[in-house]
Amino acid sequence: MTDMLCGSGCDEGVTAEKVFGGKLIYEPDPVKAAQLLLERIDQKRVALGI
Repeated sequence: MTDMLCGSGCDEGVTAEKVFGGKLIYEPDPVKAAQLLLERIDQKRVALGI
């Protein structure tokens, strides 16, 4: 994925989250994908104190 974001000269620490400010979740099972998304939302809520 790093090559797709910025070419072959990128630092290996480059992630979609650092570049775009979000995460990419790929999960072919829609139920599992929904669970992962809700877990991420809950993590962000806790971090914000809400």
